[in-house]
Amino acid sequence: MTVALSWLLDTEIVSEMMRRQPDERVIRLLNTIPQQRVGLSSVTIWEILNGIGQLEPGRQRNDLTERLHSVLHGLEDRVLEWTVADARVCADIMEARRRLGRPLDAHLSDALLAATAVRRGLTIITRNTRDFENTGARTVNPWEDAGTTFEDASGLGRNAVD
Repeated sequence: MTVALSWLLDTEIVSEMMRRQPDERVIRLLNTIPQQRVGLSSVTIWEILNGIGQLEPGRQRNDLTERLHSVLHGLEDRVLEWTVADARVCADIMEARRRLGRPLDAHLSDALLAATAVRRGLTIITRNTRDFENTGARTVNPWEDAGTTFEDASGLGRNAVD
């Protein structure tokens, strides 16, 4: 039986998980969510690989690559690929934000992630709630929503339509 995803990790959450000592608030929230309910976008993987690729070859780059692989281990079957349907939702989100005078053109990866979440009804776990405002994506910020658990996080998540 396949369990439906409910959560989508933003890039800074994956980056936080790659730290030697991730923030306790992030770990606390993630520990309350059944692992099989958490997904990851291929866009997030690209963002992190792109960042690592900007480093000079050496120990730091190798270490970060190894940490990324460690975080991704076990998530492989929950990586969401970018689709034509996601592209349509993303275009709608970007158009709506431009009309509000708050374009996402400089934050394309956030628009791509918002579309992935909106189309699938997922809540994004992120520190960056501002860029998801007025996208239709629900968000939970472990740094601000301290004490949030799986049981109450769906009610706490901000619906970023307003």
